[in-house]
Amino acid sequence: MSFAERIAPLLGRLAIAWYLVTRALDYAGNWHGTMTLMVEHRIPVPQLLLLLALLLIFLGVASLVLGFHTQHGAMALFAFMLLVALFIHNFWTMADPALRAAARQLFARDVLLMAALLLVVGQGPGRFAIDNAGKGGRKKGG
Repeated sequence: MSFAERIAPLLGRLAIAWYLVTRALDYAGNWHGTMTLMVEHRIPVPQLLLLLALLLIFLGVASLVLGFHTQHGAMALFAFMLLVALFIHNFWTMADPALRAAARQLFARDVLLMAALLLVVGQGPGRFAIDNAGKGGRKKGG
């Protein structure tokens, strides 16, 4: 196995983690705006769900970065992204063409991120992961 094949899963996990951390920090840093968006989309108990979403994102990111229970963390993040795509970036419900186009772009971004997370679920974390410590990286996508 080449160096690129060994390092690519780690770099991919780190890239996904970086993106999700920046997104979570944006949500938390613009708490009022995020609450307003959630209320506009009729999300129940938005404060509680935002807190839970931030917790899930940070735990999922820790899982990806450390390679610890990586596939479980990636699956949890996938489920979260699916809910965001369906209930927040639901472009098919929007009448305004500009809003619909913007939401379609966000939906497409969510689908792309979900695809990356599914690759982690299916292929595993790769060689550089706590999940594979002492296994020589040959199990779970290594």
